[in-house]
Amino acid sequence: MRLAGTALALAAALAGPGLAQEGRAAAGAVKVGDKAPDFTVVDLNGKTLRLSELRKKSKTGVVSLTFWCTICSSCRGMEARLESLHRERGEEAGIYALDANAGGETPAQIVAFNRKNNLTFPVVLDARGAVANLFGVGATTTTLVFDREGVLRYRGRFDDPKARANYAADAVKSLAAGEPVAIRQTAPVG
Repeated sequence: MRLAGTALALAAALAGPGLAQEGRAAAGAVKVGDKAPDFTVVDLNGKTLRLSELRKKSKTGVVSLTFWCTICSSCRGMEARLESLHRERGEEAGIYALDANAGGETPAQIVAFNRKNNLTFPVVLDARGAVANLFGVGATTTTLVFDREGVLRYRGRFDDPKARANYAADAVKSLAAGEPVAIRQTAPVG
């Protein structure tokens, strides 16, 4: 689903030309290999968290953020795969869904959706679309994976079930082991 919410449209208008095109980061957006600024997100309790704080919450400092929302058709089916990664790697790396609020959901609606679907992965909010704009993300299910230093090491689709490719999981596993990421970027699907 395109992140076409009011917040992202406003962010795009303020940013000027060059917001992400299919598969490409916008001009000036943080790219794979760049150290990310210490951007902020908000947890479902309203607490503001910086990327540096998310990194400190995991054993290895690795963080995965997948743009996601409860009303997105392309996000349906993602929950099980995101939950699986969280259960497999959640202690060694921070595995987060990043709700870009494209549908205007409230934290209470997200909590209810996750409870109904037995989802335990943490969700953080990008209500103003600032993170999407910073990384030139224009579609949900785009995943960003950061190493322990906050360098963006993977950007693109979460996985490809048809090809049996687990891009986000592979990136998280490699980075948690202190190894380089084999596939650094793929075209997003959403």
